[in-house]
Amino acid sequence: MKTVIILVFAFGLIIVQNAYGPDIPPYTIFPNLDEPFEINVGNSLLIPDGILITIQSVEDSRCPADVLCVWQGEAKVLINVKKASQDLGNFTLTSTAGKETQSFDGYSIKLVEVQPYPFSNKVTLQSDYVVTLTVSEKSGLLSPLQQFKSGISIEEIKCKEGLQLVMKKTNGNPACLRTETVATLIERGWAIHVLPEYTKDESQNSEMFDEGSFDITTSQVNYFEDAQGFLAKPSADGSYPGVILIHEWWGLNDNIKDMARDLASYGYVVLAADLYAGQVATTSDGARQLVTTFDSAKGIENIKAAAEFLKQNHDVEKLATIGWCFGGSQSMNFAISGNPIDATIIYYGQPVTNATELSKISWPVLGIFGELDQGIPIEKVNEFQSLLNQLGIQNEIVIYLGVGHAFANPSGASYAPEETKDAWQKTLAFLENHLKGVIID
Repeated sequence: MKTVIILVFAFGLIIVQNAYGPDIPPYTIFPNLDEPFEINVGNSLLIPDGILITIQSVEDSRCPADVLCVWQGEAKVLINVKKASQDLGNFTLTSTAGKETQSFDGYSIKLVEVQPYPFSNKVTLQSDYVVTLTVSEKSGLLSPLQQFKSGISIEEIKCKEGLQLVMKKTNGNPACLRTETVATLIERGWAIHVLPEYTKDESQNSEMFDEGSFDITTSQVNYFEDAQGFLAKPSADGSYPGVILIHEWWGLNDNIKDMARDLASYGYVVLAADLYAGQVATTSDGARQLVTTFDSAKGIENIKAAAEFLKQNHDVEKLATIGWCFGGSQSMNFAISGNPIDATIIYYGQPVTNATELSKISWPVLGIFGELDQGIPIEKVNEFQSLLNQLGIQNEIVIYLGVGHAFANPSGASYAPEETKDAWQKTLAFLENHLKGVIID
């Protein structure tokens, strides 16, 4: 009698450690179609119709992460495909855009990621490589990349039922993923949200918000390298708290400037930071190019410079950061960067669920999220809040029912004006409490 040991692990895969028979190798997995899964070099996967795929080797010519290269190189994954006893041949999947997918016998296999990334001072063995793949049945619907290359705008690309559209962070190309895997890949930095086209003529949030009692003045200020921020502050002399406002993936556009004006009218010195060095997108394709070339480390330095500017030039003693979507994630990242502030506000930015990282925060956090946000599931928001509570970090986490990602963006299909108004009132109350010591019921 043969012994069969079955192990279940992440992504819902099954590993068979001893063979059912001579045609199925050891360490064969049975992946779910259309779901990304990880597999080591030398292992095999079995898909419907008896198709056996073996990962034979990885050839890695990618530029080492610690080296500056003119050409970024590519990773190649060699696979062998068999159906029953018939050898269908060897195929190569590469990390180069447009060459990640191979098709055979009604199925397609796509290379999603190859880890680890090379370093110049480290030798990577074949046994070290972990390859992330997706296997799908071929259908009449073009792949996301094929749709994109045919001229379809990225926000109009269609995915098969049950899949969600995202963009690859490295190159901005579209990808369709299972909803339950989207949040994980966004957190890893592999994927980013796709937002609807920006509509300049759409009503702005600032038009429906009540203004505060302070008259304000505005100006353009150079606070970091070639970054020109938008400064809004009360006209009357006095000591005011500071707020660094961080834009969405569009850049520092008129809507964000209007939000800065509105917030300043409540008695704050507001610096709307520019993380794109003056570039502003009005289309998803333009925003895609900006966000995929964004340097996260430089973004932290940018926000840090904004904080120093407010402290040195406007005598700001208490300071908060606030951002939406892309900006919300940057607000969160700055909070765990080791740079002390007094309050952090994130609107549907990626929450951090690493206790070590979160332990760097010693000030209150306000998190605004939507129940139907497929990229930030409720379970992850709850985990985020649970860790904040465990670490003794004062927090207010608000989840609005029936709304999705970017619900406070007036230019998007998910816009929810009533929830947006309520979230803004909670934001003002949070800032009054933690920057001014005024409690608003």
